[in-house]
Amino acid sequence: MVRRLRPIGCIKRVIASTVIIAFVLVFLFSLAKKNSDPVDFRKIENLEDSEIKIASHQSSTSKLVNEDIVSFDSAICAGNSYNITDEDLFVLLHIQKTGGTAFERHLVHDLQVPIPCECNNEHRRCSCPRPVISTSGKKKFKQRMQPKTLSDLTWLASRFSIGWACGLHPDLTQLRKCLSGLKRQFYLTFLRHPLDRFISEFRHVRRGATWKASKSHCKNYDTQLCYKHHTHWTNVSLDEFINCPNNMAINRQTKMLASYKNFLCDDSQIENNILLASAMTNLDQISFFGICEQQRASQLLFERTFDLKFKSPFKQSDDNGTRAFIARLPDKVKDRILQINSMDLKLYNYAVDLFAYRCNQLTNTDDCGARIYANSARV
Repeated sequence: MVRRLRPIGCIKRVIASTVIIAFVLVFLFSLAKKNSDPVDFRKIENLEDSEIKIASHQSSTSKLVNEDIVSFDSAICAGNSYNITDEDLFVLLHIQKTGGTAFERHLVHDLQVPIPCECNNEHRRCSCPRPVISTSGKKKFKQRMQPKTLSDLTWLASRFSIGWACGLHPDLTQLRKCLSGLKRQFYLTFLRHPLDRFISEFRHVRRGATWKASKSHCKNYDTQLCYKHHTHWTNVSLDEFINCPNNMAINRQTKMLASYKNFLCDDSQIENNILLASAMTNLDQISFFGICEQQRASQLLFERTFDLKFKSPFKQSDDNGTRAFIARLPDKVKDRILQINSMDLKLYNYAVDLFAYRCNQLTNTDDCGARIYANSARV
């Protein structure tokens, strides 16, 4: 049985979390030198070919902590868990090469929901309609009619369900701005060890991937600057990939989880510290994150957090190409990759600790706990 906190315990935990976040915010903003104009990302009014609006209104400001975002501490409180028949919305933050696609497939194919998603696998698009309880008196579900906002239309905001409506691989800041105004957003994401993730992205880019349409908050965070005299970076060498300072693959997980308000993009150590601290703060607030190296434990944590079940077990990825590539690398090259991805390494180590803590809150078994360290660590 899932352990749920009683309301009094929940209130204490939420108050404590709020106080901690307040101190972090004061620290972060005290380090910022001066305000900078926020990046004006395109406002999404319609879902591609649909008349459905993202939200009833759009916020003009970006917040580090949004009152519409449901945190893990809040989600596990009795009476406050995810409700698929209400306006609660799962929002998937898909960080490249972290196992996000496999997780999203589980969400649209395996999650036990009242009305299953209908998918066109060829186009990677799924209809995941928001169910409502029938008025017949029996606990039967039907699709919500005449949806007006995204929350009326679906219970999941992800690439498979709504396409890249908020931009190609949007980061957390972009998603929050795009979806502002929607009630009770439950953010989901996956993290991966920085060495594995970096090499996996390198191999993907070498095969021709570019993500050119993806937006960046800083001009120097633009991988296209690494190959500005060419249309793509196919067949790039590992040395070139490592040594281009504009490569978004470097510390990508930190960059996509961070907040960019009052951020000057000067790549100073002070600003890097702010970036990392905000990513850690935001990770604290995310309802669920999984660890790529811990698929079964991640499945258990998701199911216990939201009182939902998957039909089939998560399987550990067989990314044998990446593993074989890393095995052939000299130690000094591995050390160099971890050095330039130092923010991601700190974030990942923090995430592993937080993941184990969350697991131990929701289970009495050894399915989550200290064993994760041995399986996730890299020398």
